Amino acid sequence: MPAPKRPSKAQQHFMQKAPGIMRKLMRDFPKLQVDDAAATLGNLGHECAGFTKLQEIAPTMKGSRGGYDWPMWTGPRRRARLRPMAISLLYIAGDKLDDAETGLAALTRQAA
Repeated sequence: MPAPKRPSKAQQHFMQKAPGIMRKLMRDFPKLQVDDAAATLGNLGHECAGFTKLQEIAPTMKGSRGGYDWPMWTGPRRRARLRPMAISLLYIAGDKLDDAETGLAALTRQAA
């Protein structure tokens, strides 16, 4: 039997980030069950390559800038997500884009 395949960097990153984000999601949405939060994070993780990409790699619509953030928002949602980032200097310094609280806050605003 072949040795188990080692998880990719994106999978490892997802496995590290997802449990904490799930807890925060369930904190912000108390009616969510574990399965609901896991499904949500699984979908988000797929969209953003395990929380490693914030910009869609190959937009399907010609001339489009593509989706942005965990759910790969486009159009008005993309602009709404980028607007506060343009104002805030927090996002100029690299890895802060990976901040779970910031991503979760944007998701919470959209779901409300």
